[in-house]
Amino acid sequence: MNIDEPDIRRRLWAEMRSDLISLVPSLKGDERLICPLCGRLLPFQDFSLEHILPKQALRCDPAEIRKRYTQNERAGLTLTCKKPLKIRGNKLAENGCNGWKGSHYDKAISDTIKYSTNKLRSSRHLIASCVVSYLGLFKLYGYSVVLILSGAIMRRQFLFVNKFCSEFPIRSQMLLAGGVPEKAESVPDLYWSRPFWVTLRGDGQPFCNAGYRSVSVMLPLSRDPRIPISHAVPYVPSRYIFRPNFQTFID
Repeated sequence: MNIDEPDIRRRLWAEMRSDLISLVPSLKGDERLICPLCGRLLPFQDFSLEHILPKQALRCDPAEIRKRYTQNERAGLTLTCKKPLKIRGNKLAENGCNGWKGSHYDKAISDTIKYSTNKLRSSRHLIASCVVSYLGLFKLYGYSVVLILSGAIMRRQFLFVNKFCSEFPIRSQMLLAGGVPEKAESVPDLYWSRPFWVTLRGDGQPFCNAGYRSVSVMLPLSRDPRIPISHAVPYVPSRYIFRPNFQTFID
């Protein structure tokens, strides 16, 4: 059974705050959180629950799966901001990143899950797949994939719904998708209950393979999140140093 929504928000807030503080101890006394999609540091009341896979995309799930797993399990939950997005004073979205994702990407994400091959031809479908895979990566590895250079690239790309920003790698501009399983038992249970997956390359390349359900993209990833971070030793190899990137692209 699902717990009440306020409790889910509080639980996610606590988990995300703990992860953020572990990486940036200086934020311990600041009762705010960084939105993974825009990078703004905002208080609790400016965040809302976000179904990473939109609810409309889950309507095609088999009846037995809908009974076995809750909608929240099948969609994946996180917190994104609901404070209006503005660039140079011009409002982009009244409900922040939550509203921007819902208005511009949720339909395209649904097309990829339902494998509507006649529709998977626009740049928006690829960008939407990269955005939701990035949120899946964040769900698995936390702020260690948000507060790095590739995280800043993804935050900027999030605002470009129909074209690729100049920093977005050409190598990542490709989408692979498969069909919807004909039977629930034809795929592992994790396909439904934990829809996001990541394959970290380990070869020093600034990319990773990531996706959801039967969709695969190659995301930019400038630092391997599995590498431990040193907070105490004054002189350490650069690969163990974490330098947070707080760059934002909106007001």
